[in-house]
Amino acid sequence: MAYLAIYRKYRPVSFDKLIGQQHIVRTLTNQIKFDRVSHAYLFTGTRGTGKTSAARIFARAINCLHPVDGNPCNECVVCKELVKQNSMDIVEIDAASNNGVDAIRDLREKVGYMPSVGKYKVYIIDEVHMLTDSAYNALLKTLEEPPKHVVFILCTTEVQKMPATILSRCLRFDFKLVGIDELNSLMSGILDDVGVEYTKEAVNAVAAAGEGSVRDALSVLDRCVAFAEGKLEYNDVLQILGATDKNKIYQLAEAIFTRDVAGVLELVDSIAKSGKSISVLAKDIAVYIRDMLICQKCQNPKQILTLPEDIYQKLVEQSQKYDQNRLLFALDVFNKVEAELRYAIDPRVTFEVACLKVANDDRDEKIVLLERRLAQIEKNGVLPRQTKAVMPEQTNEQIHNKDYAQGRMVWARVLKQVRNSDSFVLSSACQDMDNMYVCDGDFVLVVNEAQHVLLTQTHHNKTLGDIVFAESKLNLKLVKTAEKRSTVQDDLKDLQHLIGKDKLKIV
Repeated sequence: MAYLAIYRKYRPVSFDKLIGQQHIVRTLTNQIKFDRVSHAYLFTGTRGTGKTSAARIFARAINCLHPVDGNPCNECVVCKELVKQNSMDIVEIDAASNNGVDAIRDLREKVGYMPSVGKYKVYIIDEVHMLTDSAYNALLKTLEEPPKHVVFILCTTEVQKMPATILSRCLRFDFKLVGIDELNSLMSGILDDVGVEYTKEAVNAVAAAGEGSVRDALSVLDRCVAFAEGKLEYNDVLQILGATDKNKIYQLAEAIFTRDVAGVLELVDSIAKSGKSISVLAKDIAVYIRDMLICQKCQNPKQILTLPEDIYQKLVEQSQKYDQNRLLFALDVFNKVEAELRYAIDPRVTFEVACLKVANDDRDEKIVLLERRLAQIEKNGVLPRQTKAVMPEQTNEQIHNKDYAQGRMVWARVLKQVRNSDSFVLSSACQDMDNMYVCDGDFVLVVNEAQHVLLTQTHHNKTLGDIVFAESKLNLKLVKTAEKRSTVQDDLKDLQHLIGKDKLKIV
């Protein structure tokens, strides 16, 4: 007997076996149970999510002599007849190869024939978006008002290409991607049935490779069953998929985040020479960095990732060494490079540039500079002079009498006049002032030592005072700030603010 592919052998024969589409199954079975079968249906969704399978099950169910909760019994004479490939009551048409108006005209002539064994004659038109405009026009009237014994089921992966006139004549059902847990359960059952031992991590890797498509996942599983000798292991799945060994990805990520340019180039060269696809490598490193973020931020990362224990422990340890912002930047870069690789003249060079871009990211330059500064302080005991403004102590009564809002409004008008003046010295002295208020009929301007020296020169002080009085009818009053040197404690607090309190504790 000829070998039958797993996805064909285990194709669902009842709605109970159709996974991941409970919202559709419930609607269709209710229509059958309450005898509310419509004349035209549209099944749309990603490849491998069960559109054609659901259409075949529905076609048998509406003809079944003894349906069970909306499912075909698969035991009666009609069910056994309809399951045959040459059944005349279920007609499958491939619109990709029969997309012309002649094929639809032929269909229109045949819909008048009564079904041979069942109650309904069902036409399943697959990839219906491939029909030409003239074919759609020929189908319109028949689709809207077919004979009572005819049901149309249109299946497509690209519903946006279909005309609105066709869509409005059908009951639309959107098939969604299947969850990884449901795929795991399905494939575990199949492996048990065929007698192949497996690890949980291996099945999870196959399910993840399917990306929500049951057919894609089962096609990968078919190859894995043929490849595995004895027990199906995680590394077997990686080899089948052409994915890079996680240990290599770990080393590459480490080289990138430690800014080891030579190490990055050597590892990419080694992986490329082993025959791995650069586009697959880019996807693998992006997924790995996403896994690092999951380990860093999620409460149950082990349950989410389902990785072998040794790989998981390495991932957790590595994820704690690097800042979240660096990981997000790297993930963004590698996500974008996947699209660029499709059109790159030299994919390897494009990928290497992306790696080096992440490695040379200077987002944490401030942290590096502060670390150097603190190292210099520790070595020499000398702190480079850096001043910080400190406001003089004031009583509650003084603070209460200050009107900062009015002060800012006055200063905005004054500063505009200062900038229009011809005095460069005055304009320079008034730059970067942000502490002013109105108190007891005076406009008070808080200045540092250098600004105070400039503004207390008779000419400039008189000029600024005149401008203030002209704009506000207030007298100008200058108040000097005190100054102090920043301390090691100040620098430690700055560093702590940059890298996080959880990573640097000051004792």
